[in-house]
Amino acid sequence: MSILTSTQRYLRLDQQSIQGKFTSMLLSIAAVVGILFLINFWYVAQQQERQQELLQVWHPSATALEKIAIHLQAGSSRQEHFSSQLGLLNSLADRWQNDRMLIYHEQLLEQVENYLQKAEAGEQETNIRLPEWAGTQKLLTRMQAETGEQIRAHEQANLRFLSHLKLLFGLEYALFFLMGMAIGVYIITSIFKKIRLVRNYISDLSKGYLADGLEVRNDEFYNISRSILQLSDNLKEVTHFAGEVGRGNLDASLNAFDEKGELGRSLSEMRDSLRQVADKEKNVRWFNEGIATFAEILRRHSGHVDELCGATVSELVKYTGALQGAVFVTKTSQGTTVLQMSACYAYDRQKYLHKEIPVDSGLIGQAFLEKAPKYLREIPKNWESITTGLGQGSPESILMIPLMHGGQAEGVLELASLRSFQEHELEFLNKVTESLAASISAVRTSQETRRLLQESQGVAEELRSQEEEMRQNMEEMQATQEEMARAQRELANKETNLNAFINNTTDSIITVTRDYKVGLINDVLKARYKGSQYEGIDTGTDIMPTLGDVADVWKAYYDRAFAGERLNFTLKSSVRGEDSWREYTIHPITDKEGNNVGCSVISRDITDKVKQEASMAQKSAVLAKVVELKADGYLALDTAYKVIVTTKGVDELLPELETQPREHDLLLNLMSADSRSRWKEVYDIVLSGKPVNLNTKTAQEEDVKLMLQPIHNDQKEIIALLIAAKKG
Repeated sequence: MSILTSTQRYLRLDQQSIQGKFTSMLLSIAAVVGILFLINFWYVAQQQERQQELLQVWHPSATALEKIAIHLQAGSSRQEHFSSQLGLLNSLADRWQNDRMLIYHEQLLEQVENYLQKAEAGEQETNIRLPEWAGTQKLLTRMQAETGEQIRAHEQANLRFLSHLKLLFGLEYALFFLMGMAIGVYIITSIFKKIRLVRNYISDLSKGYLADGLEVRNDEFYNISRSILQLSDNLKEVTHFAGEVGRGNLDASLNAFDEKGELGRSLSEMRDSLRQVADKEKNVRWFNEGIATFAEILRRHSGHVDELCGATVSELVKYTGALQGAVFVTKTSQGTTVLQMSACYAYDRQKYLHKEIPVDSGLIGQAFLEKAPKYLREIPKNWESITTGLGQGSPESILMIPLMHGGQAEGVLELASLRSFQEHELEFLNKVTESLAASISAVRTSQETRRLLQESQGVAEELRSQEEEMRQNMEEMQATQEEMARAQRELANKETNLNAFINNTTDSIITVTRDYKVGLINDVLKARYKGSQYEGIDTGTDIMPTLGDVADVWKAYYDRAFAGERLNFTLKSSVRGEDSWREYTIHPITDKEGNNVGCSVISRDITDKVKQEASMAQKSAVLAKVVELKADGYLALDTAYKVIVTTKGVDELLPELETQPREHDLLLNLMSADSRSRWKEVYDIVLSGKPVNLNTKTAQEEDVKLMLQPIHNDQKEIIALLIAAKKG
């Protein structure tokens, strides 16, 4: 087989390859050479026959005739002198192929025989020459002439043979040269033609033209042409692949290069990268469209929790391709918090089921208590599913996500699916559940607020009957109540109006349920508590642990309100180390049946008013004491040595003063350094409750009696110091 393969490899006879053409031409030349060789061989053989005829026939014939002529001329009559020569002529006569020589030969034989017979008879007599000698001599001369003619003819033929042979060799050499040149030119032309076709095709490929004009033949360029065409086909496949990818078909297969090699791997990696980017963009678009869709659903169904949950879970099951879904929300039943099924959707229709789950029971309760999602890929055997007569496959995964808002769980969303949820779907579901929890909380708050607003109207009527000093504040509260009334009318569509009502007031508002938990707190109070021990107070917070030392005091206030009492009082409050006076109004809150369900606490800052009243009390007490002492001039200080009230020209009655004091001035700063410490000691004695009388002189050397008296309030507390000056 190897010999046959090698022979087929190196001896190609086809007319497509250069080697085959070259082999065919060599065979043709070999055939021509063979023919010429046969012609030369035949020609040389003819010449050899003539040469043999010359050497073997005519030269011996001439020699034999010459010897016969010599014997006859010598007159020999012996038989043995002629018999050998005549025998030689007889043997050569068959090869003469000359009729005259044959005739001459027969005549010669006859005459020689007669000669010998007569010579034998005459020898017996006198041994004389016979008379027939002249005729025989003439015959021999003719035969010798004919023989010489044949010899000359053969010699001339030899000369012509040599001349023709030289000419033939010259023509053969010329023919071989021309054929060699023709073969060389043909082969070179074929090679360059093929190279030019390959070069032009490669040039077109380098310019981006993917033509089909390269013919593949079974020749020396077969592998090159086949490789180039394979490259062209691969580039066409790459072009088609790039076009498909450009048109968005990222599932297009790449058959070029068998997805091997650097280019094949790079293109495959590019397709995979684009597919990943497209999948990511698709997921992002799916995520954003879903968020927008559910935001609209939550906005439209903000009136009732069950309606909100039903619309959300039905759309959520459809949007995620889940098998079924349910929403459980918190509910207080007989003093115990349970998870009640608010809505259920399965197999393309709403399901109306009643189901309650204790918060400490099952996987749903576990997700609620831990406030963390539960994702099951192995379904428990005891999992309760909703079935239909249509027959549906068991779910492959179950997802339970707590509805978290403000750190509190409002319920649990449960979804069952025939497939596993992807990462972007889990992220989307977490986002939707946050919005759903916020909406549920908002709906509940809205419902509670509507009830509180109804009670607030009654509170507003009672507040109008408060004492006259609260009139202005009550008018402001009335304006707030009117704003709240407008918010109540708009609350059917927009829950944010409630926030506008309770947060667009300077009053602090908080409601407390009978279990001492915060039902409602406005932003004003949150801002006031920020950075303090009360900062953690928010909706649903147990308020008692945050009140600290005053918890018992406030619990008593709440219990009185829970009993139906309406409270109104003023307290000194300290938050973040800042003291302020606040007026509190605490009213009970009742439901439609008249049951007391909590209380509302409304407070406002009246520090300025308290300070103003205290200042007025100080001034009244000072003036009363001045009237009592009948002073010519006076100066009143508070316990911090600041001027409360003074008369003009008091600096002239008190020589220690460098300038006329003004209200709120620190009196000690208006004295010289030497007088400051001395007078401070005097002031401290008076502020301790002991009056002091001093005699001094004015700048004009007038006698002045200084009477320093402590000023008390109604509680007998020292609130000021009076310096009364009396001349004389």
